[in-house]
Amino acid sequence: MRYEIVNGLPDQLRPEAALLYWQAFRTKLGKVLGPKAKALAFLRQDLNGVHCVIAKDSQGQLLGLAGFQTSHGSFSPGQFALLCAVYGRFGAAWRRGFFYLLRNQNPAPASFMVDTIAVDPQMQRQGIGAALLEGLCELALSMGHAHIALDVDLGNLAAQRLYARHGFLKLEVQNLGILGWILGVQKTLVMRRNLLSQMPLEPDQQA
Repeated sequence: MRYEIVNGLPDQLRPEAALLYWQAFRTKLGKVLGPKAKALAFLRQDLNGVHCVIAKDSQGQLLGLAGFQTSHGSFSPGQFALLCAVYGRFGAAWRRGFFYLLRNQNPAPASFMVDTIAVDPQMQRQGIGAALLEGLCELALSMGHAHIALDVDLGNLAAQRLYARHGFLKLEVQNLGILGWILGVQKTLVMRRNLLSQMPLEPDQQA
């Protein structure tokens, strides 16, 4: 399967990106963004196309995406006006609090944080997730960041092994508190990669 990794999300791919995002994270975000119709209506407008890299095939079809967060914003910022338009003013008020917690949950191991990796279910195990991760690393380095960090469910050992193969080292365990209750994940492991090191990376065709 031939595909390319490119920076940014074109407007014409927003519907596909919203659906892919929802499919990947509906278990965690269903309490906040559901039902599906409202979630898609919100995500189609809220996703920040500048804060991501995507994988697409030769026909331009979206195969996967990876979003990131910096001090300048995040992939899904939770814009209040959009929340009001989709969920009403009351529904927007508490959802705004959720997005605030989501953006500020992480310590500061790096100013460039991975916050989303999603691959089309039919295209998984072809190395696309790993390629997206490397695409974020290249983008972070081009933006002047020396490190890139992410957090992963403490019990997700397979994902931790994947990230370790791509140069990420364990940094610390964090308790998510009330955010963990919403997401269904109480503790996460923060991992960080030094982008300035020349550490050889192992090929991975499973992500």
